[in-house]
Amino acid sequence: MAESTSVAHLEQDLKKLLGITSSANVPTPSQSAPNSACRRNRKVVSQPEKSDTSATKITKVSRGKNSESTPDKGPQKPLANQRKEVSHSETSSSTKPVEKSVKGENASANLKDDSAQEKKNNVAQKHPSRQQIPNESTSISGFMRDRRWHQDDQTTKKDERVLSSNGEEIPQNWRQPPKKISQVSRKVTPKESNSSAGEQNSSKRANLSEATVADNVNDVSEGTTKSEYKEVPKHLLESNYPVGIVPSCPPIDSAALSNGEKNGAGPVSKDAETHRDELPQMTNQDGEEVVRIVVLPTPPQQQRKKGVKREKQEAPGKAEKDRSSSSSSSSSEEEKRPRPNTVQQPLIFNIHRPELEIFRRRGVLPLKHISPKFPRAIFHCRLCSFHISSIPEVYRHTKDDRHVRLQKQEMNRQTASLMPLPTPEIADVIEQFVENIYHCSGLTKGDLKIRKSATEILKNMIEMAFPGFTIRPYGSIITELGLRASDVNVGLLEISPDTKKDGLIIIQVLSWLRGPASNTFRHISDDLNCRTPVIHFRYEQMGITFAMVVESENAYKTTILLQQYRDIDPRFAVLTVAFRTFARICSLDQPELGSLPSHAFTLMVLYYLQQDRVLPVLHQLKKSDREDDYMTAAEFLQMKKRGEWVPKDLTLAHLWLGLLKFYAYTFTNNEHAVCVRSIEPLLRSTKNWGNRRIAIEDPFHCNVNMGAFMSTAQAFEFFIDCIRNIFHYFWVPQTANGPLFVHLLLPGEINIDDPLQCTPAEAVRRMTALKKEDVKWDFQPEKILLSKRLPVICTVCGADGHTKQKCTELEVPDVGFIPPPDFSYFALLDNVCWNIFRNFAQREVDTANRKTIQKELETHIRGDYPDAVLSMFGSSCNGFGFADSDVDLCLTFESNEDGKGIDFVAVVKKLANSLRRNRFFCDIIPISSAKVPIVKLRHRPTGLESDISLYNQLGRRNSQLLAAYCAIDSRVRILGYMTKLLAKQCEIGDASRGSLSSYAYTLMVIHYLQQVTPPVIPVLQEIKFEGPDREKYIVEGWDTWFFENAEDLGRVWPHHGTNREPPSTLWLGFLLYYAKLFDYRLQVVSIRQLKPLFRLEKMWTDRPIAIEDPFDLSHNLGSGVSLRMGAYIRRVFVTARRFFQTPVRALPPHFSSLEEYLFNPKVLIATGPPPNDRGCLICGKVGHKAKECDNRGKRNRGQDQNPPLPRDNPQNAAQEVQYPPQKRGTPPVAQKIKITYER
Repeated sequence: MAESTSVAHLEQDLKKLLGITSSANVPTPSQSAPNSACRRNRKVVSQPEKSDTSATKITKVSRGKNSESTPDKGPQKPLANQRKEVSHSETSSSTKPVEKSVKGENASANLKDDSAQEKKNNVAQKHPSRQQIPNESTSISGFMRDRRWHQDDQTTKKDERVLSSNGEEIPQNWRQPPKKISQVSRKVTPKESNSSAGEQNSSKRANLSEATVADNVNDVSEGTTKSEYKEVPKHLLESNYPVGIVPSCPPIDSAALSNGEKNGAGPVSKDAETHRDELPQMTNQDGEEVVRIVVLPTPPQQQRKKGVKREKQEAPGKAEKDRSSSSSSSSSEEEKRPRPNTVQQPLIFNIHRPELEIFRRRGVLPLKHISPKFPRAIFHCRLCSFHISSIPEVYRHTKDDRHVRLQKQEMNRQTASLMPLPTPEIADVIEQFVENIYHCSGLTKGDLKIRKSATEILKNMIEMAFPGFTIRPYGSIITELGLRASDVNVGLLEISPDTKKDGLIIIQVLSWLRGPASNTFRHISDDLNCRTPVIHFRYEQMGITFAMVVESENAYKTTILLQQYRDIDPRFAVLTVAFRTFARICSLDQPELGSLPSHAFTLMVLYYLQQDRVLPVLHQLKKSDREDDYMTAAEFLQMKKRGEWVPKDLTLAHLWLGLLKFYAYTFTNNEHAVCVRSIEPLLRSTKNWGNRRIAIEDPFHCNVNMGAFMSTAQAFEFFIDCIRNIFHYFWVPQTANGPLFVHLLLPGEINIDDPLQCTPAEAVRRMTALKKEDVKWDFQPEKILLSKRLPVICTVCGADGHTKQKCTELEVPDVGFIPPPDFSYFALLDNVCWNIFRNFAQREVDTANRKTIQKELETHIRGDYPDAVLSMFGSSCNGFGFADSDVDLCLTFESNEDGKGIDFVAVVKKLANSLRRNRFFCDIIPISSAKVPIVKLRHRPTGLESDISLYNQLGRRNSQLLAAYCAIDSRVRILGYMTKLLAKQCEIGDASRGSLSSYAYTLMVIHYLQQVTPPVIPVLQEIKFEGPDREKYIVEGWDTWFFENAEDLGRVWPHHGTNREPPSTLWLGFLLYYAKLFDYRLQVVSIRQLKPLFRLEKMWTDRPIAIEDPFDLSHNLGSGVSLRMGAYIRRVFVTARRFFQTPVRALPPHFSSLEEYLFNPKVLIATGPPPNDRGCLICGKVGHKAKECDNRGKRNRGQDQNPPLPRDNPQNAAQEVQYPPQKRGTPPVAQKIKITYER
């Protein structure tokens, strides 16, 4: 009954509002006054009118730019009064005893609102710019009935009619689209205001700091109306505002909001005070305190600054173009496009104060200003740098694993900052504990005596077995800074400077240890494919383990430097042994597992003592121009005796605690590096070491970062966690019942129920009450590691649980035994080799085309440089080029033979700009940042690509050398084409994608033909002939001499013409040689000498494949090959060996020829496409990242807007190689090759 009475009252009020009663007369236009409101511009135009019983003010509302004002329906009350009457008529049905008091309140409110409205209308007539939309609140039920239809609301159809209780139809043109409001997740009573929220122009917002302050948090008194709802209406769920936010309808002055507060209820201003009671409120049945949060709009002065900045960034020509535009066009654009509304509304929401305090403790604070980038955000997590738009989202975010971890780290950091110094009694216990660790784990005098005697025995044995060589100890045996479990480090060196330095000595020593000396030394292992090759072996009689290396000069210098610091202060040795013991317990001193080398912790201790002014920086005290010169310990002690340098007086306990705190929280790993040569902090940006993980500089090899051994981020996080755990373990006194406390908090943040939380003052009181016998520390792993272990992650595949030495992706299968084929299959394979050579080799037409390109380019360049000379080199003239190979050209000048004094970068850029004016060339790209600056282009008539480099004299000599080998025997070219085609089909022949170049595969073919028995070709650089000694042919500082007279080869080389194996046999032997016989671990592919060349001679031990350039002996053609790519190339050789040696009895279907079947990439690369771990994710090439790729953002990557003209080459019409289009981030996959042969 109460509900029907409420509905009846509502319908009567609606009829009065809309003029639908039978006695209502439609007023004339003269009787009504317009009162329009624009949602976008927030402007109200109203005219006051005397109120009587028959007619009142009539309001016309405009809904957006495409809406129309409602027609006059008759006399009505002000909209605010009508909504209040609807609200109270609804509550009167349920609360009858207070009905009269409510009506009295409504009457007084109506009188006040009428007088206030008349004042506002008078002000609106005098000052139209100050007109505002009235802001009134309404109940939830009244809001729902007032907003019954919207185009997004699917509950009511467009053609549905709304009828009153009397059966009369209620027009739909009065209904307005609902204002955007979101669901509140709790039982609350939001009161909707009556004006639209206005559009926010995010493009003109300034980048403000998301600082959170307390002046935007206002207390809210409890409301009088408690209308709760559980079921949220559909149009509230479909809103765009964040959950828990109610937009403020009146345009509140942001400057007034930020000026101050009044009685804790909000900022003091006229507009704010007028609408203070109309802002949305929240009440709680339990009586909890509720606060109001106001997120202020972006200040306009910040917007103006940002606009000025944008104008400066614009191009100067654009402003002139805008000024020269006609006024008619600009005015028409302004009429078509509405002017953006720059007025921002503050975000206002309510929250319980205990809830707000919980958010503060978890690092989530309310914003002070609206974020330009996140306009709906009301909270900001300072730990995660994350913007949050609702209260429920705050709860979800604070339960995230990352936030919990960062919150724990923040609490530990706060505890470290509030941690008081230990009392003298506790400091004595810490000092005694650290000294005990030194005596138990450090090297004693007896240990050093045994190690020195074992080293002397080994030295005598090495000198007897290898005359001219000896060993020199370095490391902990000299510095006395090592542990008892440390190895004895020794280095091989020459006794006299006249002794020839040979990198093979370590291989000879390894053979000697496994042979004649195997009875004395056991447990021999080697690692010859690392940066510093090392051999480990154990002297069983004395129980000493040795680690032997070849080059140890820098390590020996570092040893002497550390010895000087140990002589200055003995506490340096005590702290170092304790710190290294901690690293040994946590497995942080094992670089083979992805952690740091042991001597890196010694340098970390030394760096801390230098920063704390306990030890000096000897390099800076010497004041010498040499970087490796420093003051000795004797000189410093004399200086200290004279009083010129006074160290800081700290106890050993304070030094130990300070060391832990320094690397746990003080030292900035992402910005600075550990450097013991200077007291000033060394920035990592100066070393180009990035900002990840820790950086430790080698004092005598400044470009080496010893922190690079820590290759994974997980290992670095484990390293930091261990240091922080041991810091809290030693700073907090440990008792028999556990730690004295865990976290130190401020007085207002203490949880009384948690005894492990206390204030700094309480911590001091507890520490003072302790006795020496109550404090006890123990160096147990479980108390430091906290059930964690060093994460072992493979740097090759990224999987955990194994290292790269045991990675399955680096495994190469064995070739196994394959029965030899019969003679008929060898005849078929010979035919395949000759057909490949005939169909892919360059013909006269291709040679003529390349000479044409060379001539046209030389003619064009001579227009700018009259003395320019272009010479051809590379595959176009070395005898191994395909018909579509690039044309490599070398540009030189007659007036300058060696190119000294020429700016290659400027010449390349000028040449590219000049060639863009030539219509016969396109796709002109200057690459000036490469090691050899070049200009890449394409010839339109032939479609051939060309590269122009400057003064590439070594490239020309390499081409001449390869051409000389091709002239000796035709089988050299046949195997060269077979190898290059195999590499192209298996996608392992592009050096720009992390594999080997075609030039490298050509050298591999020549190397095999030199090593086969009997040899097919000689080593042209080792041929000796009678007569005077040969003269050196120096090019770019290298001797490029080789025997060029092929006609006299039979006279000087006795094996000329002795090998008559067919191409098929040589091809299968080539595959077997690089699949099984060649030792990739120790040897280097070299064509300049016949005897094997070992990696240790070149110190190329960190790459899977080593190929030496025949002239530039410091150039390793396999330096760009990764471990995965090297294993993939070896697997291709193994698969090709198996596949080519298996006889083909019948040609399978879908294959037109044996060549197509044998070079099928689906069989040769059945294990998958080649890896691209070093290449760009967009183009696949190495040398740059995806964010630096030139193809980033291009729609037609690799496609020319002006395609080349079709080639007229009938001789090559039979050749057709099809490749599918490239995909993003993957290299092109070669499909089957279709070849038609001449019969």
